[in-house]
Amino acid sequence: MRIRSIAGLILAASAGCSSSDEPIDPLDRELVRELSLAQGTASGSAHAGTFTIEFSTDHCDCPNLEFDGQTVDICTLAELGGEASVELTEGSGVLAITAASISLTGAIEPDGSFMVAEIRNHTTLAGPIELLRRLDGQFSDANTASGWAGQRVLGELAGDNVDCRWIGSFVINRS
Repeated sequence: MRIRSIAGLILAASAGCSSSDEPIDPLDRELVRELSLAQGTASGSAHAGTFTIEFSTDHCDCPNLEFDGQTVDICTLAELGGEASVELTEGSGVLAITAASISLTGAIEPDGSFMVAEIRNHTTLAGPIELLRRLDGQFSDANTASGWAGQRVLGELAGDNVDCRWIGSFVINRS
């Protein structure tokens, strides 16, 4: 389910496409930036507190690269993987999901649907990259949410240009 207040943003993005049949890139830099700044119409703080989030991988098209004599699987760098403790903060139609390695913000609606995103610049030993992250989800109640997750890796690693994606799903449960 898509958030109603974001529908105009997505329609505006699609209007800029050269063809009406051309799909909107869900990890487009400008769209991710706009989603991270969006505000929904939910009120209250029913989804605030400490939660665990667990990611599952559906697909990754990132390459293997040679760096310092070693093969590096970029999918392992791109993966939003495993289980982690996160803090959720909700107020005035905005949801924030934060942990040591993520700081996603965006809109939440009264029905519990949300879209949160972030753009993070990251420097690695192999080179500078930009991480575009996005979660689209739905709370089934105040304690549980699930949905789609994506991360795009842009930059230069080991002298090679990289533009690849990790796509998966997530489940959030109150701790």
